[in-house]
Amino acid sequence: AAVSGVSSICAGTSATFTDATTGGYWSSSDITIATVGAAGVVTGVGAGSVTISYSITNVYGCVGAAFISDTVGTVPTVAAVSGVSSICAGTSATFTDATTGGYWSSSDITIATVDAAGVVTGVGAGSVTISYTVGTGCSATATAALTVNAAPSVAAITGATTLCAGGTSTLSDATAGGTWGTSAAAIASVDASGNLYAVSAGAATISYTVTSGGCSGSATAAVTVNAMPTVSAISGPTAICLGSTVTLTDTTTGGSWSSSATGVATVDGAGNVTAVAAGTAVISYSVTNSCGTAVATTTVTTAAGPSAGTITGTTTICAGATTTLVDAAGGGTWSSADASVATISSAGVVIGVSAGTATISYTIASSCGTVYATAAVTVIALPSAGTISGPSSVCLGAGITLSASVGSGAWSSSNSALATVGSTGVVTGVTAGTVTITYTVTNGAGCSAYATYTVASGGSITASITPGGATLCGGSPVVLSVVSSATGLSYQWYKNGVIVAGATNGSYTASTSGNYAAIISNGCATDTVGPVSIVNPPNPVITLVGTSTLATGSFAAYQWYKNGVAIAGATSSTYSYSTPGVYTVKVTDGHGCSVVSAGYTVSTGVNEVNAIASAADIRMFPNPATDIIRIEAPMKVNVSVLTMDGKIITRINDATSVDVSNLANAMYLIMVYDTNDNLLKTDKFIKN
Repeated sequence: AAVSGVSSICAGTSATFTDATTGGYWSSSDITIATVGAAGVVTGVGAGSVTISYSITNVYGCVGAAFISDTVGTVPTVAAVSGVSSICAGTSATFTDATTGGYWSSSDITIATVDAAGVVTGVGAGSVTISYTVGTGCSATATAALTVNAAPSVAAITGATTLCAGGTSTLSDATAGGTWGTSAAAIASVDASGNLYAVSAGAATISYTVTSGGCSGSATAAVTVNAMPTVSAISGPTAICLGSTVTLTDTTTGGSWSSSATGVATVDGAGNVTAVAAGTAVISYSVTNSCGTAVATTTVTTAAGPSAGTITGTTTICAGATTTLVDAAGGGTWSSADASVATISSAGVVIGVSAGTATISYTIASSCGTVYATAAVTVIALPSAGTISGPSSVCLGAGITLSASVGSGAWSSSNSALATVGSTGVVTGVTAGTVTITYTVTNGAGCSAYATYTVASGGSITASITPGGATLCGGSPVVLSVVSSATGLSYQWYKNGVIVAGATNGSYTASTSGNYAAIISNGCATDTVGPVSIVNPPNPVITLVGTSTLATGSFAAYQWYKNGVAIAGATSSTYSYSTPGVYTVKVTDGHGCSVVSAGYTVSTGVNEVNAIASAADIRMFPNPATDIIRIEAPMKVNVSVLTMDGKIITRINDATSVDVSNLANAMYLIMVYDTNDNLLKTDKFIKN
């Protein structure tokens, strides 16, 4: 008969094949793929296809067989499952398996469940097997045993859970052995004994956790912390005039207003404060909630309006005179309505400026208003004192007559010991000195004007010579002048104490050096003015000091030159050279006169100065010169003409004469060189 059985099995599994004919025997075409026992039990050995046969042999030795083809599939290999051996109900743990592509399962989901990611969650106490299966036809499974422990039961938390910030309460739980915790310690904290501390406004969750057998159970309580009331600062004016009302405000809402002294200031529910009497009152704004009351305060001062008082003092003055006004109220400021008539200082001092009337005000300002007190000040014009004319000096014991351009005045002397003056203006000299004669004119209002005139009594003279000293720079003469306010003077000039014949003018032209003075006289007295010193131009001479330092005399300022070019920074009385050339120095004296020295020739370098042996054999004439200067020398020479400050005007080679007719009248330098440009001689000449 036909063989009956499955068409495929997995390696390592078995299946029973049958045949309705009895007495036969079973065989496998490839026992490396599948084996078959005498009872037809086929066991998969390795992957592949195999034929299972059932054979019968009759009495004649003939064999009959029935066949069936079978396929053996490979069973996958699954790694061991990794995970904890126990968890608590309500908690989770992740199980893993190194083999990919499988799926997870629980042997009892009432004890533990497992999701596709291997996360196992304890459901109820007990033992369960967690499996990881790989494959669908021929599959393999790895398992892990898990014990789920029950979490302890925790009683409800009891105690006050609504507090004000800063308050405390004690929480408790009937379950022993637990620990306390908080979700927000900045709002509410709890210690190990269940003491609850309200820190700041907000909500927090307090927990009580009990642990047994490694499993924990918790109870929680919601805690509310209410803030203590706060109130912002009061704003608004705090100075109030009597009868006035101001409004105070506070940004905190829901509060109430009150006054500490309603006899001084009242306040309504809107913060309107009314001044009742002078004084101070504390205004309060209070905010209350379930946790208490907060208060903000401000002090208001009430006062009456200012009083300007009354101005007192003299209110009629002469132009140019002063008077002081006073107001007993104090604390005010003074002002004039017309400063062209009268001005007033902060101290109340009035100055009469010109004829007219000006309103003087005393102003007092306060927060309760501004008030004024006024007074009219009348300024009376001064009379005209005119002018005084007449001689400016009087001899001792003699008299001069002064005249005034207006009449009805009175004469006076500033010092009768020097000179007296009579009612008709006759001034008499008493002793030598200077006196002021005053002519005073007074009008009917008692206002006086004055004219003054200075008289030298005894003929004393004040004078000076200008300039006070000078240099005959470039040969130019100096004009000296006597400066004096006195008139009718006579003059005589002196040089070095010796009279200068014919020098009898107020000025004198000095063309030579010396000390000059002048004797002056006004007919009553004689005075000597001066002396002043007139000096010759500076005469700088260069000398060698040491091995390489050039030096000159003492002057106010210096500038050294090399070959006519200024040497930067060489501005002292000495200069240390390092290269050959012709060196000069321009010096300036205390009167500003500048002169350039003769050249000093350095021939080849340091310590080697060219001796000018032939300088005495060179003559240059005439001097002063008008048009031509003649040059006489025992050799061929080159000549340069320079200004006194060292600027070259002309240069002539192989010179026997120099044309100076086109030069301006002044003093110049002339420098003579040999044909190798060694300086032989330097001199000065005047072009006139």
